[in-house]
Amino acid sequence: MIITETERLLVREYESRDAQAMYEILSHPTVNCFMSEIVGSPEEADRYMKESSSEMMHFVVATRTDDQVIGDMFVEADSEHDHLGQCDTYGLGWRLSGNHQGKGYATEMVRALFAYLFSARGARRLYAYIEDNNIPSQRLAERLGMRREACFREFVTFVNDAEGNPIYENTCVYAILKHEFCKE
Repeated sequence: MIITETERLLVREYESRDAQAMYEILSHPTVNCFMSEIVGSPEEADRYMKESSSEMMHFVVATRTDDQVIGDMFVEADSEHDHLGQCDTYGLGWRLSGNHQGKGYATEMVRALFAYLFSARGARRLYAYIEDNNIPSQRLAERLGMRREACFREFVTFVNDAEGNPIYENTCVYAILKHEFCKE
């Protein structure tokens, strides 16, 4: 099922036929925060996508011309910000295949996700955790009007050094409110 679409992209639900493409994305993460999600086969990618889609909103991003999967986006309702039984705050993240970076796809797909969440899901606030060394994602967030609200020092670890000690990374919080996005 298509969630939303843009001039060049479809944001849709994951299907098992997408396993090979997701394997290619998930087997070579470009940033450490996705290291725990590495998969070793298309079958593992299929299992991971099905499991994560049952826990949160998890969509694939495909080109409109040939339905080629080039990335994914995930959204999690922030239950701590539930107001009278209505969640209006969502955490989100995105990945784009290295072969498709630098073509404006990331901006297009995340902007479409924002529009979907603000209009169809009634979001009031969206936020993303972005490691401070992930400059492309920080620039994307800023391009879309998100502001950097905080940077947690040595917040989380995803990898170890050569001696097996955890390497802690600084993690920034970027956010945007509905009325800020709608001004664009």
